[in-house]
Amino acid sequence: MKKIVVLLLIFGYSINGISQVQSTLYENKDALQYHTVIKASLHKSIPMKKMQSFDVAKLLKEDRQNEEMKDVPFRFGYGFDVDYTLKDGVWETQDDNNIWSLKISSKGAYSLNFIFEELYLSEGAGLYIFSVDGSMVYGPVIKEQNISGQNFLSDIIVGDEVILQLIEPTSSTERSFLRITKIIHGYKNMFASLTDDDNITQSLGASASCNNDVACYSAWANESNAVAMVLLSNGTEWCTGSLLNNTNQNYKPYFLSAFHCIDSNNDGTLSATEKTNSQNWAFRFNYKKSTCSGSTVTSYITYNNANFRAAWVNTDFLLMELTGTPVAGLTFLGWDKTGNNPTSGTCIHHPKGDVMKISFDNHTITSNTSSITWQGSSFISPVNTHWVVGFDNGTAEGGSSGSPLFNQNKLVVGQLHGGGNGCAPITKYYGQFHKSWTGGGTDDTGLSHWLDPRYSGESSIGTINYTNLTISGNTNPYSIQQVTYTIPDLPTGTTVTWSGSSNLNIISGQGTSQVTISVCGGYTATLTATLLGTVNQVLTKNLNVNNGELIITPGVSHSATFEYVHPYATCYDWGIGSGLTSLVVDSDTAICTDFNSANIVPLRGSIGGFAAVRARLDDYCYTPWKGAFVGSMGLNSIDNIFSSYSAAYPNPASNELIIDRIEENGTETTAINTQSAKVKSSNITVLLYSHSTAQLVYNKTHSSSTQQIRIDTSKLPNGIYYLNIIENGEKIKEQTIIVNH
Repeated sequence: MKKIVVLLLIFGYSINGISQVQSTLYENKDALQYHTVIKASLHKSIPMKKMQSFDVAKLLKEDRQNEEMKDVPFRFGYGFDVDYTLKDGVWETQDDNNIWSLKISSKGAYSLNFIFEELYLSEGAGLYIFSVDGSMVYGPVIKEQNISGQNFLSDIIVGDEVILQLIEPTSSTERSFLRITKIIHGYKNMFASLTDDDNITQSLGASASCNNDVACYSAWANESNAVAMVLLSNGTEWCTGSLLNNTNQNYKPYFLSAFHCIDSNNDGTLSATEKTNSQNWAFRFNYKKSTCSGSTVTSYITYNNANFRAAWVNTDFLLMELTGTPVAGLTFLGWDKTGNNPTSGTCIHHPKGDVMKISFDNHTITSNTSSITWQGSSFISPVNTHWVVGFDNGTAEGGSSGSPLFNQNKLVVGQLHGGGNGCAPITKYYGQFHKSWTGGGTDDTGLSHWLDPRYSGESSIGTINYTNLTISGNTNPYSIQQVTYTIPDLPTGTTVTWSGSSNLNIISGQGTSQVTISVCGGYTATLTATLLGTVNQVLTKNLNVNNGELIITPGVSHSATFEYVHPYATCYDWGIGSGLTSLVVDSDTAICTDFNSANIVPLRGSIGGFAAVRARLDDYCYTPWKGAFVGSMGLNSIDNIFSSYSAAYPNPASNELIIDRIEENGTETTAINTQSAKVKSSNITVLLYSHSTAQLVYNKTHSSSTQQIRIDTSKLPNGIYYLNIIENGEKIKEQTIIVNH
């Protein structure tokens, strides 16, 4: 049975977070059946841009020569310089969208990918890139993926003919724009055996058969979650690297790779242009087999863009900082800067752009005692700057450059520079982490400033896992309600100090991952968790406080019934202002020393008077005063006789809300006799609105002779709703409803 292989890409766009772009491979080549918007727009003639032919054999020969140089990134594609904008495509309008399309063809390509010098997407717009044969769809890319509107590297799209499509709402007040400056023709297959191409005879990639799939070594699964394949800014080459922990252990996404991956002209120095270009790299994590013997890959995640931090040619190290916030599941590797000789060595890497591999040296590793000459580079590495690793199992190849070397304690002690070709036994050279620590003596040529920001002097730190820590719990608590909040998956060795805004009380759980609080009045509150230890981080949760609702039901003559809806209160403090008399409440109870226990009270007074109430839960706290003017709620004169309706009940409601038709006759409240009732109209309209979404969830017109109206609330979400009854275009009743299943 054929499967759809979903490749999940998540692009970082700022320190505020990340968002997702999905790439999907369809082995039946039926992608357009699942993307109706795209399919429907293809009936129009779409302009095509055809790339010229080039000498692939010449490039493959160059690649073989580059492999002898030992320290050259792996190249898979050839880049065409172009200058395409929205003017080169065609627009059409479909439903509520303006759709722009452009077709790109490069005969014989295994894949196509794109470099945008400019890519700005308006709010609500989405960019898709998809194979014409229906084998893959990439997108939508939305505004959050590239809020700067500048350089953007796309994923690689399978096939030699693709369509770019920009879909923008016709209602948009701004306009998207793009400029494509390079199109990369993949002349090496990065999708081997992921598609149903009978001509594919390779495994999941083009790397040597002696490479070991990391999926077969579960003991290294945690460390592999820190390793990424890096698409360089030219869009044609791959390197490898890994996330590193720092002494603050705050998940700052520092990324270790190789100097020669950024040094595009191999002169041993870095220009401002080379540093700037590195900011446009794309970092693909978790690109590995799903199972040890499988032929599919796991869902993988990719970050776009990073900032240059430090590099030093002597040890061939490069440190970048990703601009995106990490996602749960990634790992930040520990390191060892003691300089002690590792008693064994392990490397996790992406040879030739293949899925993640692992290699082993089972012997003590020593320093280079002679300088290392690199073919194709004018720089010679000095003595005692590199580890000499002799792999007993596996190897490393072009594309593995920058991959981490682990010692026997699974701590990073270096990164791959280069070495000989072939399978084990084979010698490779790794720049020494402890020599890179101070590097060239400046912040931009050493690791220490970045990886030990608090100048702790620690010689080694351990690996930590990013768990996307958050405070879990009810965002909309009632005032005076006791509510529990939790930090799921809190790493061992982390302590928590809970605090909050002035209206928030910590009841229990201080110092643990679970806390119970109450909020004493106010309309907003903030809960804060300060984490120290294994993780140093501050988490906050903003709360919207529900103080309950004061409801007035018109009664006989100048009287009414007040109801205060607060499901967690045990005591109520009633008060009346000018114009009201005879406020009647139950007597105090043992719990409510200063408050009354009743939440419903009758009162009598003149129209326009004011009444208020506040609630308390035992001795914790009380809500603010909630008040209302009686006259504004529809109290009627003794002389008026017309059809009216009772307060909806039960309130709170679970499965059903009921409204009875009643008659107000000045002396008592009775059910209406439909034969003698005087009515203002023959029909009334009942509306029910959601407080949280402002959506109308019930809208029905009833005959005024209907003696009872029933509203099904069984499928409504818990929350606050507003009930309105309209007669002759006028609102004759307004009530707040609580739905609580």
